[in-house]
Amino acid sequence: MGRPVTVALDGMGGDHAPLEVLRGARLAVGRDLALTVRIHATPEVLAGLAADGTGRLVACPSGEAPGMDEAAGAVRRQPSLSVVSCLRDVRHGAADAVVSAGSTGAFAAAAVLTLGRLGGIPRPALAAIVPTLSGPAVVLDVGGTVDSRPEWLLDFAAMGTAMARIVLGIPEPRVGVLNIGEESGKGDARSQALYRALAGRIGAGVPLGGGAWVFAGNVEGRGVFLPEADVVVCDGFAGNIFLKTAEGVSQLVTNLLTDAVGTLPLWRRIAAPLLGPAFQAVRERLDPAAHGGAVLLGVRGLCVAAHGSSQAPAVASALALAARSARGNLQERLAESLSTGEAADHPEHPEVRS
Repeated sequence: MGRPVTVALDGMGGDHAPLEVLRGARLAVGRDLALTVRIHATPEVLAGLAADGTGRLVACPSGEAPGMDEAAGAVRRQPSLSVVSCLRDVRHGAADAVVSAGSTGAFAAAAVLTLGRLGGIPRPALAAIVPTLSGPAVVLDVGGTVDSRPEWLLDFAAMGTAMARIVLGIPEPRVGVLNIGEESGKGDARSQALYRALAGRIGAGVPLGGGAWVFAGNVEGRGVFLPEADVVVCDGFAGNIFLKTAEGVSQLVTNLLTDAVGTLPLWRRIAAPLLGPAFQAVRERLDPAAHGGAVLLGVRGLCVAAHGSSQAPAVASALALAARSARGNLQERLAESLSTGEAADHPEHPEVRS
């Protein structure tokens, strides 16, 4: 059990809100006895929230969630939205972090408007932790900024490297560029510009994300899972497609395993339970719900975007990720690592111009 942490939870956001969100909150506080969850939802929803007897589920009345297809500008016009109410908790010190499974675009816009940007970072990025053969890796951006300039990608590389060092405990992260080939001349103009920028920095011995790092070059999609890098950088459009494709493949694999066992001859199915623990371990390792969503980097507050389709276990995992990041002082250490001037104050970094 770590130090006490309070997380504000958007009780109205997500495909299965509010019921699954409330169940996820209850799961999370049951697993983490030092966690308090402030649930922001309409009074009608909160009326059905039974007390847990510990005072660690706190009802916070708010408005509705923005629609998943609603323009991000809705957060300006509707200050009572549940996600905005959560973010005000962080701004005023009532919570250490925010978790929402609602509209990612609205969440990112509301975070920038309510909390402000981290110094020197013009656009936020969503950093996802993905499973690989040798442990987790960070992939960003997976949808925070869907049309990025080359210089923003250098910011993302710095933030992702700091996150790998702080959250995953990798002292010298390998940083790669998601691309269609390993050769240096592959990819679109911004990917090539990022490659040149990172190659120039490693050649000059310039730190990234507050410390030492290794340049892994270009990484193809399959190389993410081998893994060929601990931090994989891309623009939010490509990253979001990559992440959702990977989630679909993981679900396909687990379903194929289940179907394969079901079609075995009877005498082989008798022995199948012996493999049960191994199959379960594979399912848990591939299950997107186990990884807690993505951290929104580049804003002045700790924000975790859970999957829109999150059910109770995924919500609990997102709350656990937020609590772990808060206990690791991710925001403070990230700000410190970027305060050295290594964030791309863009006119000073002509190497990222395409």
